[in-house]
Amino acid sequence: MLYFVLIIGMFLAFFMKNQRLSARIYTGILMVLASFRYGIGADYFAYQYLYAQLYPNVVSELLYGYEKQEAGFRALGSLVKSFGASYQIYLAVLAVMTLYFIYRISVEYSENPTLSLVVYYAFFYFVWVYSGLRQGLAMSVGVYFLLRAMDKNKNYSFIMVSVLLFTIHTSSAVLLLLYFVVTKFEWTRKSLILVLMGSLGIAFIPFGLLVDSLSDSISFLERLLPYLDEVFTWRDLLGFQILARLFFIGLILFYYDRLCNKSSFLRKIVNLYLLSFAFYFALQFSELTAARISVYGRLLEIILLPMILTLKMQKLEGRVYLAGLLLLLSLYFVKEVNTMWFQSGLVLDNSPFVEYISVFNKGDQYYNTYFYYILYYGATKSTPMNFHMIQ
Repeated sequence: MLYFVLIIGMFLAFFMKNQRLSARIYTGILMVLASFRYGIGADYFAYQYLYAQLYPNVVSELLYGYEKQEAGFRALGSLVKSFGASYQIYLAVLAVMTLYFIYRISVEYSENPTLSLVVYYAFFYFVWVYSGLRQGLAMSVGVYFLLRAMDKNKNYSFIMVSVLLFTIHTSSAVLLLLYFVVTKFEWTRKSLILVLMGSLGIAFIPFGLLVDSLSDSISFLERLLPYLDEVFTWRDLLGFQILARLFFIGLILFYYDRLCNKSSFLRKIVNLYLLSFAFYFALQFSELTAARISVYGRLLEIILLPMILTLKMQKLEGRVYLAGLLLLLSLYFVKEVNTMWFQSGLVLDNSPFVEYISVFNKGDQYYNTYFYYILYYGATKSTPMNFHMIQ
């Protein structure tokens, strides 16, 4: 099912003339998949556990709730629960909200909106719709209003939404910083390259060791310790995470002038996208933090990668790029699906494909995850792998 949806998207993107209708159909498919999924997604059972802890009253939740999520997100969950909604309906509400704004970004700012949705499905969907629900919602809503602010000077609504999203996921604060940096400074291809090179140099500064040494005297820094990584080295520079991002940087820099010549607004999108990688490199003392901050800019790949197909280029170059893009989408999709399967803890038979599990075919599936054991086996503390097999 999951693999078939990718193929459907590619077909709709290139063979259906009415792209707005095509995008609606594909968005609907993605919404249905996300709404009826069961157990798939790294944090499916963790969010189920957290939802169960919410008060079915927003005021009570804000005053007496003891979970650590941001207040706005807890209030949203409490509001949904106050209507008697099940956890599955709660998931559906979040998925529909997230994907609606991805749809809006695609149809308003992409010349091939269905292909943009396919890029989202292959690159982002399984993490930010199936797992990182809070940030996935903040990212889709925030980037949409950021683009409106850059395109139509809708600054007031962008600021108000950004403040609200900060109560959903604090990482969304980077949206305001990105907006300021992109709109208040004039950027050229050369200046962007210099910033990216400088941020790579910053990656080698051992900020993690500094935070560790100061954590004894500054209590706030203690909370950062679990997220710190080892000192960034030349070996890390040649790691997959860095090389993959350097590939995308190189691709956009190669087409930089042609993209920017299409419109001043597209120039801002390109600049924002490239500058987001500077945050990623500069924050390498905590790779998780770096990835979560920079992903707000990376989301613009759903606009830029399809946009390159519309540029003037020789026929052979266009065919090579199209073939490369389709191959990249397929490989990235397989990587994301397999990562999702592994992180979900889903116990599968020896099958080369990851099965889509829904509320209609969940059957006797088992999941080697902590919160699954708590919810369905009454575990009260960390449990071993294959817990269900030794009861």
